[in-house]
Amino acid sequence: MSIDSIDVWSDPRVKKLSASVRGVNYGYWLAEPESTAVRASIFLVHGYPDLSAAWRKQIPMLLDLGLRVVAIDCIGYGRTDAPSPIKLYTFRRVSDDIAELARQMGLKNIILGGHDWGGMVVQRCAQYHPQLVTHVFSISTPYFPIESTYTPEGGMQFENFARLAQTNLLTPRELDYYAAEFSRNGLWGPNNWYRTREVNFSDELDHFLESSDGGELKPDPGIEQNILYIATKRDRILTPEMCEASKKFCKNHHMKVVDADHWALWENPVAVNQAIKDWLEKFALDAA
Repeated sequence: MSIDSIDVWSDPRVKKLSASVRGVNYGYWLAEPESTAVRASIFLVHGYPDLSAAWRKQIPMLLDLGLRVVAIDCIGYGRTDAPSPIKLYTFRRVSDDIAELARQMGLKNIILGGHDWGGMVVQRCAQYHPQLVTHVFSISTPYFPIESTYTPEGGMQFENFARLAQTNLLTPRELDYYAAEFSRNGLWGPNNWYRTREVNFSDELDHFLESSDGGELKPDPGIEQNILYIATKRDRILTPEMCEASKKFCKNHHMKVVDADHWALWENPVAVNQAIKDWLEKFALDAA
């Protein structure tokens, strides 16, 4: 089965726009349905190391459903600024940036979808901005509970970079686009996401767990919105079992396992798109 895909360099269905968001210039793709009325707006958030172009195989399907699509270049990536301060890369900061971009676009409600680090962003954004976010889907990434104790973790294993090889998941034309976009700022910005663990911990402890009277910590708020986890069957790090365990923290948990490794958006777009489409039609669009 063939999959329609956005031409990453130039496609009439997508406008490459930018906006000043709380002092940071954000680049993003905007696509709007031409033949139908807009039923809802969806923001898509990519992971590491990726771009708004991550969603090139999903955007046509979302347009067919009547969705306005906003696919951002996360801070540090592509046409978005790559500032030095680590605090600008936290889940709270990026969640607030998404909320501000939605406000600038005149949107009172949005659906969120994310992959990898973007899956973490959209789940935290749903918690930080519950009145804005109506529905959430996360590809590969489970719910990570909010921690009451900070525990450092090992950093990136740069020695493994030497094992990288060219992938067949990108065409040569797409690979050229990725190379051009990453040449803007290199990997300093993207790697800053891995430097945020302690700052994220402080933000989340303060916002979600600590009581205003200094008493006992509050319980993890979990996810109130309807959420779909698209688990990747052959992912060795973010496993389907982790997505299943997320049920404990989600009021309206749904899950679909697709036969793919971590890069399911490109490896098995047919299954990913069908899972998103079925969930949107059943839970999000009828309610929009």
